[in-house]
Amino acid sequence: MDIAVGDFNRDGNPDIANTNSVSNTVSVLMGNGDGTFESAVFYSVGANPDRSCSKRF
Repeated sequence: MDIAVGDFNRDGNPDIANTNSVSNTVSVLMGNGDGTFESAVFYSVGANPDRSCSKRF
């Protein structure tokens, strides 16, 4: 498992993404700006994800 923090939806609040190698997913939790987060949204990815990164491209 790996965790990345970034402003993925560009709303100015930190969001969290983490890899889930057992279920082959990445979960993303959008920050509310008050220290809390929305429920995780899971995205299917390739087998055994073990790294994540955050970068504005």
